Amino acid sequence: MKANNLAISIPSEGCNKNCPYCISKMTESVENDFDKMMRNTEKVEKLADKADVTNVLLTGKTEPLMDFGKVEYFLNAFSDFPIELQTNGIALLENPIMMERLFLDNLNVVAFSIDKIEDFERFKNVFIRLKGLKILIRVTVNVSSMLNIDNTPIFETLIQKCKEHKIDQLTLRKLSIPLDPKDDSAAKWIQDHYCEELYTQLYEDAMHAIRKSKHIRSTNYGTHIYDIGGIAFSYSDYCIQERSGDDDIRSLIFMNDGHVYTSWDSTASAFI
Repeated sequence: MKANNLAISIPSEGCNKNCPYCISKMTESVENDFDKMMRNTEKVEKLADKADVTNVLLTGKTEPLMDFGKVEYFLNAFSDFPIELQTNGIALLENPIMMERLFLDNLNVVAFSIDKIEDFERFKNVFIRLKGLKILIRVTVNVSSMLNIDNTPIFETLIQKCKEHKIDQLTLRKLSIPLDPKDDSAAKWIQDHYCEELYTQLYEDAMHAIRKSKHIRSTNYGTHIYDIGGIAFSYSDYCIQERSGDDDIRSLIFMNDGHVYTSWDSTASAFI
């Protein structure tokens, strides 16, 4: 079995942002068991190496930085891999010293999940500090009506904002609904706010820019990365991995209950 990356779901408690489209609310939940995660860490390291994992993603069913100690544990445990942290950024804004600690723990990429154009200005000083620490910055935009897309050249605006704030990478994310959503309110919000239609509109705008850009590389699960004005651009048609092939998968998922899965939305996919 081969995998592109290892996603580690940090067993933090709660979240400091209440996103109406939250994918975690719609997927199957498991109980936190950090003791079991620690017991299985060495096995997961060996599995990731055997599966030719190229990078580790620290993420979670909740906000990972709500438990910074556990983030540091996994940064140290998987220090031989390039590591990316996925966050809403609020903890870094409120407690900037975290950024120096992430640097000392050899974090490579901070991926901010945002949903408003105003977030670029909100996190301006955080971006500056991370760039000073030579940590790569990715902004992943969750596409919905919260972006205020109407009558705005939104893709050009996103690229310009990335250049202005020296963002290294930009990803567009389509807000999708799992096959069997556990939270109807989040699913209904995505439908009511025309997220699929808005993503399609923004995707079409991006395609015009891509035709004039340089293709950088492709991943083994089909994501293409382009150089648009010095920004590494990609797009994601899904929020979660619900299924995978037998041999090549997008992610091994080290879940917060201590097991390893191949799907975020099915406990039946556990094999450790």
